[in-house]
Amino acid sequence: MNKLIVFITVFTLLLTACGSAETKISADKAKEIALNHAGVLKEDATFLRTERDSENGKAVYEVEFYSKDKKEYDYEIDANTGEILSYDSDAESATPAQNGGEQSAASEVTEI
Repeated sequence: MNKLIVFITVFTLLLTACGSAETKISADKAKEIALNHAGVLKEDATFLRTERDSENGKAVYEVEFYSKDKKEYDYEIDANTGEILSYDSDAESATPAQNGGEQSAASEVTEI
């Protein structure tokens, strides 16, 4: 009987520690934070994914979307504070280079 009580207690603690905890901001709020930071209107964005994940033991949202001008944005947002932990943006449309016709894509990466 004592083993059963210990098992149930340990099992309950593991469930609580393994991601079942609530976050303070919603996925929709994480999207809003990313859009505001990028300066993109909601109606001009196409979301590819918004996932809750864990990064170094911290609950985060990974938000990825395209703007209507075909620029891709990736954000990692703290799921409890709403702080932007990292972001990057890539211009997906290739632009002609000045070096004999090769093409390149513009990219900007920022780690906070």
